[in-house]
Amino acid sequence: MADKIIRAAGGVVWRWADNGKAELLLVHRPGEGYDDWTFPKGKRDDSDSSEEECAVREVFEETGLHCRLGHEIARVSYIDRKGRPKRVRYWTMTVASGAHSPNNEVDAVEWLSPDKVRKRLTYPRDLLIVDCFDQYLKSGLTE
Repeated sequence: MADKIIRAAGGVVWRWADNGKAELLLVHRPGEGYDDWTFPKGKRDDSDSSEEECAVREVFEETGLHCRLGHEIARVSYIDRKGRPKRVRYWTMTVASGAHSPNNEVDAVEWLSPDKVRKRLTYPRDLLIVDCFDQYLKSGLTE
């Protein structure tokens, strides 16, 4: 019997910096098995009516930021650290309100240019998400 796919969702939270260029938000997850820099995301649970709702909830839980949902820009599939197949959908998001306060899931956040994000990311699979964001910016669909 095939393993059930773990469904998750997350956000590519972004803003225009003072220099007129885009910045993306990365989260640092401390703790056993993590200690990584990645985009905010998490597994869908029974309280979520949709993957979009999951993405917004998870971004808030990890960052403390209330975000406006934008366009879906990426889907990434991989085997998670427990050996299960996982699929994560990502949406662009912009901040409406809130502020990060360190917690047990995420102890730090950083706003970085896409080039610096590429150097900071822990997982090579996340580079696809940055590529998709670059395409999104070039498309002119920005919120």
